[in-house]
Amino acid sequence: MAGIKCVVFLVVLIFQWTHARGDTEVSCVYMENCTLPCSYEGADVVIHWHQVSAGNLPVHSFFHNQDQPGNSAQRFKGRASTFKDQISRGNASVLLTGVKVQDEGRYRCYTSIINGNMESFINLKTDASQDVLEYENTIPCSPSNITLSNLIWRFSHSQLILDGTVTNYTVSEKWKQRVKKLSESGSLTLQDISADQEGIYTCEVRDAEETTISLRSVMIHKETTQIHKTSDDFDHVSLPVVADTEVSCIFMERCMLPCSYGGRDVVIHWHQVSAGDITVHSFYHNKDQLERQNQRFRGRTSLFNDQISTGNASLQLTKVEVQDEGRYKCYTSTDRGNQESFINLKIDAPVKKVNIQRTENIITCSSDGIYPKPELTWSTSPSSKNITVQLTEQLLYNISGSLIVSDSETDLDYSCTISTRRNRKRATLFKPDTEVSCIFMETCMLPCSSEGGTAVIIHWFQQSAGNLFVHSFYEGKDQLGLQYQRFRGRTSLFSDQISSGNASLQLTKVEVQDEGRYKCYTSTDRGNQESFINLKIDAPVKKVNIQRAKNIITCSSEGIYPKPELTWSTSPSSKNTTVKLTERLLYNISSSLIVSDSETDLDYSCTISTRRNRKRATLFKPGKHVQDL
Repeated sequence: MAGIKCVVFLVVLIFQWTHARGDTEVSCVYMENCTLPCSYEGADVVIHWHQVSAGNLPVHSFFHNQDQPGNSAQRFKGRASTFKDQISRGNASVLLTGVKVQDEGRYRCYTSIINGNMESFINLKTDASQDVLEYENTIPCSPSNITLSNLIWRFSHSQLILDGTVTNYTVSEKWKQRVKKLSESGSLTLQDISADQEGIYTCEVRDAEETTISLRSVMIHKETTQIHKTSDDFDHVSLPVVADTEVSCIFMERCMLPCSYGGRDVVIHWHQVSAGDITVHSFYHNKDQLERQNQRFRGRTSLFNDQISTGNASLQLTKVEVQDEGRYKCYTSTDRGNQESFINLKIDAPVKKVNIQRTENIITCSSDGIYPKPELTWSTSPSSKNITVQLTEQLLYNISGSLIVSDSETDLDYSCTISTRRNRKRATLFKPDTEVSCIFMETCMLPCSSEGGTAVIIHWFQQSAGNLFVHSFYEGKDQLGLQYQRFRGRTSLFSDQISSGNASLQLTKVEVQDEGRYKCYTSTDRGNQESFINLKIDAPVKKVNIQRAKNIITCSSEGIYPKPELTWSTSPSSKNTTVKLTERLLYNISSSLIVSDSETDLDYSCTISTRRNRKRATLFKPGKHVQDL
């Protein structure tokens, strides 16, 4: 298709040509030759002539530098031709021989060249003698490539005219005076018609394979009766321009712009109309033609080549950029005509992550690489706030908001939401860490809540131990592949409450090593947030032992955490206290004091205490027993 490189300014030229220049009026004599004028400027032309008033019947086509008679409707075969020796000089006129009454009507001359395309319209009127049409009026039924088995002619859909075969048929009583003959091709010839016979004629054809096909014609009665074909299942019809299609694609991902067509020998041109009709992708001569492709689209466009023959002209665009946003035109040209469809492409770079942090009394919220321009809102009404938006070289937006809080506002959670038309995400800076105290070797719950919603992700880390993985949950189930060995078999979530926002962690048989700062990270379709828990482990003082051996009194206790303190109720002349750390990081404490023989009339009390509790034991003077408090 040497000429099929067309179609850059189709819409503009259609409007300018059809509205700025009225239809050309041409009058031709019945059964003589007639020229329908058309001209163009350029090279490598594609020419398509259609009879618009007869349902866009293909009259004649020229491409590949030669006439293409195979694309013509049956009625025009062998009767239409171009002036081939003048085509290179811009003459796209068509010569129509043996003009018939059915040829009367409106014609469209479509030309397409490398720089664009245009259309012009011709109104053809046929002049014929009165006696030619008054007594013999033939309505065609089917093209020659159908072998007729049976046919029925009807008037106004329901009124039977005749029924049978071309050689043996029965005419209804009402139409016996009107039907003159039935040809071998099934064409119906009427006589003595009047205004009463104006209307729709239907020919129902049944071929040898019992396939039924309906063809309709309209007869308009005038002083010279004319027959106009309005629809024919065997003829080609040009497709119309359709409404814009809305497509949304993600920044730097792959995107498909839909387009379809009907017909053969297709030419496809994609243009970004909103960017000045720049060439995106072209296809003709049965291959991609990218010489005129705009530099920005190089290596990023392709068609579905294995589906083009089935009518798929869709464009695939990879690594989409913000500059790709806008209105696109898909132009297709085939033997049936040409059509345009338009796609409005929107590019989205959604909010991926929101960062929030506090430095002294300034809280900052930010996110990068967003499109279109995002909005930032705070959950509180701070006394002072500032929002800045910056545009990057990639035309993406970086947004940042900061607020100043007073020293008294220490018991509040601060949430920041960043949103675009595609999505929104929220981050929350919680009030100071939650303090949790748990008893050694018992079960403990670390509280955490999420936004609730779908696509829930939960990660627990022991931050103070180097961000050890404690427990993870995503894709609807626990994910323990990265869990640190020390926590194996000891952690769980409240699975039946996760969807409602409960992300708390249950930790069993807590150990001293579990003490520290934990981070609970949650993410849902509504946003993500972090909270922190300070876990303290306590092994309280359970029992204090006190005893005397001669002049030495000893006080002791074991398995305590954190490190305990030991005090005596008296101020002995000599004392010694030792603290030992066990393998389980618990403390054993012991203290002894030496008393003189004269100190026999005193009570001795020993107290061992930690942050969780304290216990006391007393050694009474002789005659009393030891008391443990």
